[in-house]
Formats: sequence, structure tokens, C-alpha cells
Amino acid sequence: MENLTDNEHFFSDLKNLIVEYFKNRLEIARLSVFEKIAKIIAVIFSAIILVFLFFLTILLLSLTGGFYLSNIFENNFYGFGIMAAFFLFLFILLLLFRKELLDKLIINKVIRILFDDKNEKK
Repeated sequence: MENLTDNEHFFSDLKNLIVEYFKNRLEIARLSVFEKIAKIIAVIFSAIILVFLFFLTILLLSLTGGFYLSNIFENNFYGFGIMAAFFLFLFILLLLFRKELLDKLIINKVIRILFDDKNEKK
């Protein structure tokens, strides 16, 4: 009779350990997903800030270039027109090679964040 209660305790304890194990694995998976989402959000916000600062820099440089070319050609239309044509050319290049340049870069960055196993191996 005593043997039966030992088995009952063993299986009861085993069941509790298995349930606790799966709860812990679920919590680890949930925290891992939250960590990856937080990394993606951090990358997006830092990219937005960098793009904004880059935009301001390009805007000021293009104004400087437009005024400089206006002084060279002694005509505002030609100076700013050349700058506009330069940016139109860059826009067309970016539009044509968007998949090779931007899409792959963004996709690779997101995949690297999602499948970063360095922290999980420790």
C-alpha cells in the first residue's frame, strides 16, 4: 500500500514539474518575442531619427549648392534648376534600383533581428 502512495506522489510531482516546465518555456518564448519586437521598434525609431537628420543635412546642402550655382551662373533659375535636376536623377536611380539597394537592406536587417540566436545560446 505504501508503494502505491509513493508512485502517486511521484506521478503527481512529475505532472507538476512538466506543467511548470511548459509554463516556463512559454514564458521564455513570450519574452523572446517581446525582445525581438522591441529591437525592431528601436531600429525603426533610430532609422527615422537618422533619416530626418540626413534629410535636414541634404536640404541645407542643396540650398547651399543652389545658391553657389546661382552665383556661378548669375541666375537663380539655373542654379536651383541644376540642383533639382541632380535630385531628380538620384530619385530615378533609387526608384530603378530600389529592390537591390533598400528592400534587401531592410529585409536582411529584420531577419537578422528575428533570428539572432546569440543571446539564446548563453
